[in-house]
Amino acid sequence: MKYVKPILMILHGVITIFLGTIVALMLTADVGDFKSATFAKTLKEKEFEIQKMAFTIVQKDSVFKELELAQSLLKVQKDNIESKIDSIQQANTSLANNLLKIEQQNLEYKKKEDKKLQNQTRINELNSRREQDIKDIAKTFNKMKSKELKPILKNHYDSDTIVKIYREMSVKKELILAMDEHPESVKFFSKVFGAKKPKLATK
Repeated sequence: MKYVKPILMILHGVITIFLGTIVALMLTADVGDFKSATFAKTLKEKEFEIQKMAFTIVQKDSVFKELELAQSLLKVQKDNIESKIDSIQQANTSLANNLLKIEQQNLEYKKKEDKKLQNQTRINELNSRREQDIKDIAKTFNKMKSKELKPILKNHYDSDTIVKIYREMSVKKELILAMDEHPESVKFFSKVFGAKKPKLATK
């Protein structure tokens, strides 16, 4: 407490002045005055005032010490609060960084899911178009003879695709005859008729 020392110095000066006044009165007064009731009364009053001021100084000194202690406690509490605030700010910063990372991860995941959905949509479109193409091919094959079908099937279609076409056809006899010389004829007949080749295909 920077104000304590100046205040005590001022009080010390006041006391010194009072003491000096008493000494001056003693030096300037006549001997008879020392014995007078008035001088004795004045001296007692000055003594009382000095004691009162000394008591006040003690009280103020005690108050100043209490204030110093209170200030020290407040400083400790302030430091603790500032430390907690720093910890909270660090935690908030860490939380904000984690939230930012999560948002970035969610964004990346959403992009992947969107891409996956686009791919699946494209696959569905292609499958749907392929199914329609197979139906269209089956309608065309319905009108063709086995001699026409043989080179087309042999050069352009595998057995799995031919099975799909076969199942969409309404007139299947010519395709069965055309498959007799196909490289994957055994596989085709196995899927369509089982392990046994139909008699129609041997004619």
